Order: sequence, then C-alpha cells, then structure tokens
Amino acid sequence: AMEGLAVRPGAHVAVAVSGGADSMALALLLAHWARSRGVTVQALTVDHALRDAAALEAEQVSAWFAPLGIAHTTLRWDEGSAYRQRPASAQGAARDARYRLMLDWCAAHAC
Repeated sequence: AMEGLAVRPGAHVAVAVSGGADSMALALLLAHWARSRGVTVQALTVDHALRDAAALEAEQVSAWFAPLGIAHTTLRWDEGSAYRQRPASAQGAARDARYRLMLDWCAAHAC
C-alpha cells in the first residue's frame, strides 16, 4: 500500500507512536520504507498528562528509537491533568488534543 504514496525524496513525514506494539511496528516499517526513498521520519508521542507513568512511557519510546536513528518528539497536553478527576470526559478531549498537537507540530516543521 505504501507504493501508492506520493512522497518525494527529501520529504519529512511523521508517524504517531503510542509505544504499543502496533504503533511501534508501523514506525519501524515506515522508517525502513522512508530510508530507501530519501525520506525523513519523525515519530511523535503525545503525553496526555492523564497518568503519571505517561511521561516515562514516552521517554522509553524515545530510548527505543535512538539507536535506530529514528527521530522522536514527545508532545505534552498540559491541560490533560485537569481531566484526571473526570475520566469519562477525558477520552474525547485527549483524542482532540492529540490530533491538534500533532497537526500543529507538523505544520510548524514542514512535515
């Protein structure tokens, strides 16, 4: 399916990575695909600040990618900590924030 993508050499693409097996596999496959085409990959992880462990999990993703030469950035949703007491309303707000943070980062970095 990747062959149909119109991504030129020198392009900069981003991939969302939660740290779970699926997103890690996607990022690794994308990085392999990109290297053979002269494309730069940027992995993005969003720390929603909903759990204390989230920051450490994002750091772990960065540590996994570093020896592989995959750039990684953690984007933090600082307002997320306010949702810790309201978990029922957190999921939708976190999803919206995640997309906004990643789209804003990509726009700012010509990605």
